[in-house]
Amino acid sequence: MSEACLLGMPQRELAIVREVVLLCAGEPWVFARSVIPAGSVTGRLRRLRKFNDSSLGEMLFKDPSMRRKTFQIARIDGDSQQIPASLHQPHQLWGRRCRFELANQPIMVSEVFLTSFSPH
Repeated sequence: MSEACLLGMPQRELAIVREVVLLCAGEPWVFARSVIPAGSVTGRLRRLRKFNDSSLGEMLFKDPSMRRKTFQIARIDGDSQQIPASLHQPHQLWGRRCRFELANQPIMVSEVFLTSFSPH
């Protein structure tokens, strides 16, 4: 519900949801979830319907029309339903999400930084 609100989606609008786990040295570091409202994948943005193994971040930052809104930051329980059970952690985790706009169409990207995440 909060994702739909952040994206300004009308009730019952369909969306493409993509969930991926980002690994470093074989360890899961980040759980990422992207929500793209059906209304955002029209015209030149139709390519977002099927981006398979392509990096969404790369697509976002290459697009000259991209605008990023303010990040929302949160502490999330390690066993939250927002995280797949296979990634549940014994400790609270940090997460962030952001609304992006491509050609004035909204897209949300959220990331949860798992216990093994260790930026150097």
